[in-house]
Amino acid sequence: MYRSYSAAEDFPSPEQVDNAALRLGAATQKWGAVGEIVTLRVAPGLLQVKTSAASAVSSKRVPSGRSAVKGISRRSRNRFWTTMAKINWSSAIEAGETLALVTLTYPRSWRVVCGSPKQLADQLDALVKRFERQTRAKFRAVWVREFQRRRAPHLHLVLIWPCSLRTTWLASAWYEVVGSGDERHLSRGIKVDLFESVDSEALRKVSIYLMKQAEGMASCPFPPADWVNPSGGVGRCWGKRGLKFCVSEVSVPVSTLIEILRVLRRLYRSRSGTTKVRVKRHVRSTGEVTFRFVCRRKRIRSLKDSSSGFSFYADDGPWLAMQLARMLELQNPQPWPRGARRPLP
Repeated sequence: MYRSYSAAEDFPSPEQVDNAALRLGAATQKWGAVGEIVTLRVAPGLLQVKTSAASAVSSKRVPSGRSAVKGISRRSRNRFWTTMAKINWSSAIEAGETLALVTLTYPRSWRVVCGSPKQLADQLDALVKRFERQTRAKFRAVWVREFQRRRAPHLHLVLIWPCSLRTTWLASAWYEVVGSGDERHLSRGIKVDLFESVDSEALRKVSIYLMKQAEGMASCPFPPADWVNPSGGVGRCWGKRGLKFCVSEVSVPVSTLIEILRVLRRLYRSRSGTTKVRVKRHVRSTGEVTFRFVCRRKRIRSLKDSSSGFSFYADDGPWLAMQLARMLELQNPQPWPRGARRPLP
């Protein structure tokens, strides 16, 4: 039997998210409403700021109707990470269930059984229906599609796995859904990796891994030619099924947001680490030019431009919101004299 976990202890609960947002909202009241009022969203693994200016800019970029999906862009990658951080995993994982990273592959003759994105979507729908009939539970997963070096489609799923379900059943079900008739596909068509620790940190690492795979860093960067439709699209690259969000909003004035951004930027800088940079070195005596590698801190973007909004990912979003509220409660909201050095928050 597989090991089951207590999801209520490993993930932030909706009650913790609501309490953190309420305390953060109460802590901002003593600072006064100076400047524009922005919306701060608290999620299980995220702190996100959305302003009216950011909403206006995003509405201008979105055309009427859905445009063709041509691959994983930087904005699509950020939306995926935001989706993973907003999901209410605490309520989704029930007793007797765990998380698993499931990989679905196709046989050598994959062009015969999966010749278009619609055919892949239909096969995934058929597998979902079989899963729900077998387990008598709703299918809850986040899926990501990528292309292998042989240009075959490849599916990764972060799936809520019932501990009573066997991998042999999933292998047989996927084999029958694809219908290739290749016996090697029955034994090699799936791979199930159960999470060693079911918590926010493990999900964050898996999210980063999935986006690296989908962006082509370890796979084929170009889809097969017969998959591209006349508009240049290749179908959706990721999505979720049966999972709900857990987000609580609080109104924060810009004057208080600046104090919050100062702390988050320092925290972001401490997590960014260092990188090796190749620099020139001139020897004055001989005039020779050599190169060496030095370690320097990675450059990070400024978070003070609140008009564009930002998302700060954390393993425990409510805990971080509580610490920010505590910082605001302890600080003096009175303005400092001009030119005086401000103490660190």
